[in-house]
Amino acid sequence: MTDLSPAGRRRSTLHRPSVAGIKTPAGAPGSGSSLGIKGVLATKRLARNIRLKRESVWAKGSFRSSGGGSNLPGRRDPVPETIYEPTYRIGVDRHFSHVAGKVETIAYNAMAKYLHDVKYDPAVCAKLSCELTDVIKKEVKQLELDRYKIVVLTNIGQLSDQGVRTASRCVWDASMDSYSSASYQNPTLFANTIVFGVFRE
Repeated sequence: MTDLSPAGRRRSTLHRPSVAGIKTPAGAPGSGSSLGIKGVLATKRLARNIRLKRESVWAKGSFRSSGGGSNLPGRRDPVPETIYEPTYRIGVDRHFSHVAGKVETIAYNAMAKYLHDVKYDPAVCAKLSCELTDVIKKEVKQLELDRYKIVVLTNIGQLSDQGVRTASRCVWDASMDSYSSASYQNPTLFANTIVFGVFRE
């Protein structure tokens, strides 16, 4: 006989028979445990952090598989760091004085190229003097004079039957430092370039 009273309905709800082989999921009514919304959010945050960390490791190329090969997308092998050791070399293999002739040719050719059809004008020659200095210095540096500082001075003046004398004084090591000079003139101007090679210890 079925008891239809409220107490009988409560007893029947509390003593429901369980079906063999079927487990009640956690958090469901009657399971005896509840994960809660805070636990769900914490689990999602943990999974997201693990995924982001794994992607960042792959992107940096610092992940290494134990098999030696790599089937992971985006993996790059780290570039080995180059370590330089001191040479303890205090001299140079090529002195500036050994290429003084080449430096003179470079200076003369540059002046002939830039000044062969130029009429003397103070404003124009001031700009040309700076341009010639940069061009000559760049070409001299291509001679690969190791550990030498290159200093170039170029003077341009008007050619008008006058005498001009230029002089330079430097404090240097005569066994290592040197210089080279070249001159050029056309009907209206003259130019003089001096190139110093100063050894840097």
